[in-house]
Amino acid sequence: MSTLNKIKIIEYTTTVLYDKKTKKIWVSKRTNPDKEFYEHWQSPGGHVEESDISTKWTARREVFEETGIYLKLEELNYWRTQHYYKEDQWRIVHCYKAEIKVNR
Repeated sequence: MSTLNKIKIIEYTTTVLYDKKTKKIWVSKRTNPDKEFYEHWQSPGGHVEESDISTKWTARREVFEETGIYLKLEELNYWRTQHYYKEDQWRIVHCYKAEIKVNR
């Protein structure tokens, strides 16, 4: 988390994993009632940590932590960046996408 003119900024990543042939995407349901967006469906992602070299590294780390899928950096394609203001913080979400092969 960083601060700019006393405004807190939190950066996240999210990655859409998809199989072009089957048109399937990877999603999971949040099950922790103490976490934001409880019971919502989500794609893999999470906070950018100070030790992360870039948001692309964050995206790869989060995909591996949450799915066990290891992606090469070149397999991650930048999609867009979204932002929103909540609870006195700007939240910036860096969105990536990556093609995977789903077991048929």
